[in-house]
Amino acid sequence: MDKSPLRRLPGELRNRIYRLALIQHDPVKLDSTGMNKFIDSGSKRNVKNALDLPSTRKQVREEGLSIFFAENRFEIKTDILNGDEKHVAKAMFSTRIAIGGWLLSLGDSARHIGKVTVVLSGWVAWHHSEDWVEAAVVRVMTELRFLFSGTCAAPEVHLRCNWSHVKRRKKDFFVNPVLALTFRDHSTARQALSQAFDDEEGLVRRSTPKLGEGSYGLIDADERELQLQRTREMVGILTARMGRTFVS
Repeated sequence: MDKSPLRRLPGELRNRIYRLALIQHDPVKLDSTGMNKFIDSGSKRNVKNALDLPSTRKQVREEGLSIFFAENRFEIKTDILNGDEKHVAKAMFSTRIAIGGWLLSLGDSARHIGKVTVVLSGWVAWHHSEDWVEAAVVRVMTELRFLFSGTCAAPEVHLRCNWSHVKRRKKDFFVNPVLALTFRDHSTARQALSQAFDDEEGLVRRSTPKLGEGSYGLIDADERELQLQRTREMVGILTARMGRTFVS
């Protein structure tokens, strides 16, 4: 290593090289729903190519991996909400095993992890979302917060819910708000959510599928206002509950 041209460069310049080589444009995607395929195939290919550099020398590995884990965002997909209460408990257990095993396999590198997004994707019946989803989300945040706090220094961990609410009376419609709540600063999350609802037209434009569109086309203004109102209520319930649960 002493004769390596990289070794002779100043540390700041080496770090710039590491960042160019190791930081991914998109999140590194992990899938806890498939224990034998935890790393998404596309991410796995990109990550493998990026990690060829740290595998060359011990010092390069130590310096490079700290940047790789600290500055990339890791996105963990789960299916925790895809079912009833029994499924939530079972899926939460398998998710803890998958994530815990991944963190354990990283060894000392796990302490460098800086940004993690946990994605809860699922079909949620609108009539039971206020109590069922609230309880499930708070439980997930509690358990995963404990899991990461015991392994990582102080990661910025967000929970994102890709909700598809289904109304079965009259006609179907779909609402898919993205809710990001950080474990470290709930006041910031609440402020961001409040600002989002100040720009309702922007919220409609950014939602996927489009807020205000049903399976039979556009819904009327009254129906869209009902969607927004119910979404505001859910956000209020979640943020208030989390504020009481996670105030440090």
